[in-house]
Amino acid sequence: MFKSAKKIIITTVLAMPLLSCNQSLFGVSSGQAPRFEVPLPTEDAPPPDTQPPTPVLTCPAATNPNVYISSVDFSGIQDCRQWSYLDSTGTRMTYAVSNKRWVGSEANSMISNFGSHPGNNSDAIRRWTSPAAGNIRITGSVSDGSGTCGTDGVDIVIKKGSSILWQTTIAANDVRGGDYDLPTSVVAGDVIDFVVNKKIDNTCDSTNFDPKITFSPLGSPPPPAPPITCRDNMIALWDKVTLNTAGATITDLGGYKVFYKMGATGTYTNVRLADPDNTSFRINNLIPGNTYFVALKSFRVVNGTDIDSAQTADVSFNLPACPP
Repeated sequence: MFKSAKKIIITTVLAMPLLSCNQSLFGVSSGQAPRFEVPLPTEDAPPPDTQPPTPVLTCPAATNPNVYISSVDFSGIQDCRQWSYLDSTGTRMTYAVSNKRWVGSEANSMISNFGSHPGNNSDAIRRWTSPAAGNIRITGSVSDGSGTCGTDGVDIVIKKGSSILWQTTIAANDVRGGDYDLPTSVVAGDVIDFVVNKKIDNTCDSTNFDPKITFSPLGSPPPPAPPITCRDNMIALWDKVTLNTAGATITDLGGYKVFYKMGATGTYTNVRLADPDNTSFRINNLIPGNTYFVALKSFRVVNGTDIDSAQTADVSFNLPACPP
């Protein structure tokens, strides 16, 4: 069960007092916040005409062969861990090694590890194909991943073949989004499609969409419903990086990396967001009653290698305890 999302601003400012509990943002005092800086290429960077070795694409090993999580299983290989990537014309996408995402026939039609962006003339479809007969439970959430630049939002559909299992509309800037929990039966070869449609305008339609499928082979009981526990989430927001350390306009920003941890001595979990226009990220399944710390890096991609900026200072947020 999710409670209302909390929001934080990932930036270092002159003052950042914690607001009262019924407010959703950290305050920012007057004064200019320092920008996030992307380092210029160093002398050690390979020259532009140097061709790096072609990366070897691998399929991640399964920790549990009957649990499929799109972000964990994501790779540059079609059909790896039963996942494939295509558009609504039925055309399979092409993997862009430099950006670590699948790209359709339209440049802005793409699928990454954590989400999708529809094309202007076609939907983005992440597909899971059942390996055998059995029962599955599909769980997860979906939300806007484009920050504040969206227009009319997106339509979301989860289908088994041509049958709609669940659908919703995610409004522009809806970083809370919606959750789904869908049990259904499958036979070998059944496909489950996770579809993102542009509605009218596909401007800034990046969508956080990271489904999990738990599979029980035929003859075993259906997967149990997830236990209802108290969990919370918060949303990191930041300003788009536009200048490098020399003060020049950036033309090749690759995206951002969000780092978060529970407690000051905790270990960071990091998420790579390969979309320079994405200025928000929702962090799910946090444990109430704890303090979380969040920081950010921006990065450029040079010859297939990430060149990271310095990491910002941590911003902390205290999640209230579960209600009695």
